[in-house]
Formats: sequence, structure tokens, C-alpha cells
Amino acid sequence: MAKKGNCCLAAFLIVIILLGGTVAAGYFGGNYALKKYLGDEGELIQMGINNWGDLFNFISGTNKLLKEEPEISEQDKPSQQNLDSAHEELESAIIGYETGTSLLDSQGALAFKAPLKLTGGQLAALINNELTSMEENSGIKLTVAQVKLEVDPDDNDFCIITMTLAIDKDDIIKPIEDGLGPFASIVTNALGKYIYITSVNRYHAVSGEISVDSAYTGSNLFIGNGSGSAINEQIVGLLVSLFGASDKNELNSNLGNVVISAVNSVGKVSFEQSNNISYIVFDNHRNSELIAKLAVVAEINLADYANLDEANKTVLSDIKTQANNTLATLASTELSDTSTPTLSNVQSTINSIELDNTNFKTDYQANPATVDLTSFQNNINVLTALFA
Repeated sequence: MAKKGNCCLAAFLIVIILLGGTVAAGYFGGNYALKKYLGDEGELIQMGINNWGDLFNFISGTNKLLKEEPEISEQDKPSQQNLDSAHEELESAIIGYETGTSLLDSQGALAFKAPLKLTGGQLAALINNELTSMEENSGIKLTVAQVKLEVDPDDNDFCIITMTLAIDKDDIIKPIEDGLGPFASIVTNALGKYIYITSVNRYHAVSGEISVDSAYTGSNLFIGNGSGSAINEQIVGLLVSLFGASDKNELNSNLGNVVISAVNSVGKVSFEQSNNISYIVFDNHRNSELIAKLAVVAEINLADYANLDEANKTVLSDIKTQANNTLATLASTELSDTSTPTLSNVQSTINSIELDNTNFKTDYQANPATVDLTSFQNNINVLTALFA
């Protein structure tokens, strides 16, 4: 599968970097800010900024805030080790996995032969890997510094996801200078390499899809290490107004909903905790047992049957292709006794294909020259016709 240029989760990251750029560029700073916002209804006054002294103190506080770094555990970082182990999980779980397959922009096109279990660090590494092409196109480096999963040990239907984005200082130096004018050096002189923005939401998994748990009181959106300073709350409060939300929780929930649209598009989603490690788990929405049987055919290695005659090589290649083309359909189709096709018809046909494959392997080992793929081909044609 070819990797797409953008993934759904990129929308979340772009919004976050806009938040960071807004903060760092001094949306509230310089002569522009005073002229724009001073007044009875002005946002500067709403934040308690009434004069140049207040503004200077605010920008100084922002400078301190933008230098703060959150505490991030090694297991939640997008390390090379997490990326390598994530790719191993993808290869073990996704049928026909190819290097560069886009997990979060798959739009339901993936089929799983086994549940895909990812830790927060593995998910963070995959997101960063998929953002490479975005960086090339936009010139802005988007980096996920952590994805932390905390599955409720008493109820696997819930998981707190903490996502931290690191924004490269070099990407926002110019906006800071343009926005703050003579105040720019106050912010830029001592900035670290990255500015960190973190979103915390609890998600609820029901029937294979996740949603933001609006009842959770620990949701948060903060800059730096989440120290809860007055400056932090002032900035986030203005961002709430800027993006048209009613409060911080609504803005954070809106960001979480973008994450949801990306994650739910992959497949059936659930959470799991094992040996004190939390996982997000992806599987087929439907028909996993049938998919697992057909996957054996879809993943036939044609090179293993080099001694077939040319006609049978062509037939076997077609069988493999048709099996692959049916997998995503199986994953998205609800089958029952009254559906079209019926569950029993599909089960019977796939069982016949499974038997054909076993017989083919036995016959090939005995004598490749006498292999007859007629039944195998007929049954895969029947399966394709059922979903036509």
C-alpha cells in the first residue's frame, strides 16, 4: 500500500502548531496588540493587561512558559526502538503489509490477520514517521514528543491519552519577531530547542469505536510542563476564544475528536492493559475468523512455487490477487443469515478455498507438473462473485 501525503491526525497537529504559533508570535504583544485590544471589550483587559507594564510582565511570563519541558517517560517517546518494534507489530498483524503503509490514513482499507497492539511510544513513533512528507511539503517540522496511554485496569473501555507536540523553535522565530517587535528578544533569547503543547483526554471505547469521555474532569490543554501558572491559563483562555470554543475542555475535546476520526478509520478499536503496560488495539470491524482463513491465500509467496508451469503460475497469481481484493470487503461487511451474500454462503466458500489451498500444497510437493488448480480457481471466483 502506498503511503499517502497526509494523514487524518495531521489536522490535529496542524491545529496544535497554530496554537503554538499564536502563543509564541505574541498574538497579544507589541503595538499591534495594544491598539487592537485596548478597550472595554478588549481581550487584553480581560486578561488583566491594561498598560505596557502589564504587557511586559505577561511576555516575560510567556518566555518562561515556553521554555518549560514536560516529563516524558522513555516508553512513551517516539524512539527508534519504538518505531522498529511498531513495524514488527504491523508486519505481524496487517495482511500484505508493506514498508510505508500509512496506518492512520488507511480509511478502512486494512485487514488484520491478528489484533494490532501498540503502546503509546509505538503509536507516537508511527505518527512521526508518517509526518515526514508533511514536513517536506510545508517546511514546518511537526514532532510528537509523546503519546502516553493509561488504560483503566478495572475497565478496559476507558483510556487516558496524553499527546505532547514539540514545535521546533526555528519555525516560529520569525512570527515572534513580526508579532512582538521590540519585545521579541524577551521571548526568543532563552528559548529551548522546542516548545511543548500537551493535550489530555479520556476516551471511551464502545462497539469498536472510541469517543471523548465528556464526563472526565481531568482533561487538560497546557503549554510547557503543565505547571498551572496564571500565564498558562491566560494563554489557553485566549486560544479558546480564538478557536470559538466555550471553554478549555471544549477546545481540548474538539482536538480529541480529530484524533478519534483518524484512529476509528483504521479498524475496530479497543484498549488493553497487560503487565502494567497499556495498549491501543486495532482489529477488523467484522469477520476476523474468515479473514484469517483467507489471509493464508492472500499471502501466498509466488516465489515458493517456481516449478509450476506458466499457466498455473498465472492462475495462482490471480487467486492471490482476488483473495487480497476481498479482504477489505470482508472487514467492512456485516454478514448474517439474511444478508446478501449470506454468512453461511461466505463461510462455506472460504472453507472450500482453505481446503483447496491445502490440497494444492500437498499436490505441489508431490509433483508440480500434475497440479490442477481448477477447483481452487472456481471457488475464488465464486467468492468474488458473492460480493459483486
